[in-house]
Amino acid sequence: MVDAARAVEPTVLPGSLRRMDKPLPDPSKLLVDWMEWEKGETPPGKVMSNLKTHGLRDLLESLSAAQGASAAI
Repeated sequence: MVDAARAVEPTVLPGSLRRMDKPLPDPSKLLVDWMEWEKGETPPGKVMSNLKTHGLRDLLESLSAAQGASAAI
C-alpha cells in the first residue's frame, strides 16, 4: 500500500534543469538553411541538423493540421 502523503511529485533540487519549451519554428532561418543546401555551401548532414533545430517538423505539422482543418470546412 502506498502512503498518500508520500505520493507527491519529486522535489526539484536547486540548480537542476527543468524542461525548457521549444521555440517556435522560424521560417526565415529554415529558408536560409535550405538555400545554403541548394547553393552547396553546407553539407547535407549539417543542413538536416539545422532544419531540425529550427523547427521544420513542427512547421510542417502545423501546416498539415491547418490544411486538414480547412479541408473539413
